[in-house]
Amino acid sequence: MAEVWAWAGFWVCRMSCELTVHRGDATLVAGLPYEVVSAIADGVIECRRGHGKVTVTFEGSLTAVLLALYRRLPLGSA
Repeated sequence: MAEVWAWAGFWVCRMSCELTVHRGDATLVAGLPYEVVSAIADGVIECRRGHGKVTVTFEGSLTAVLLALYRRLPLGSA
């Protein structure tokens, strides 16, 4: 039973990541302002993190960093 809950937790996390990024796509295309709640943006960025050495740093709002990581905003636009 614990395996089922672990899978469900992963699925919820993954779907929240997808929803956050695609909502950003829609609002950017519509030219509307877009802000992600910091706890959600932090979770999405955490899912995206690799295990290698860091060679760059990002500065800006969590929303801007999130959209830059997913290549929705050009680097340096935040």
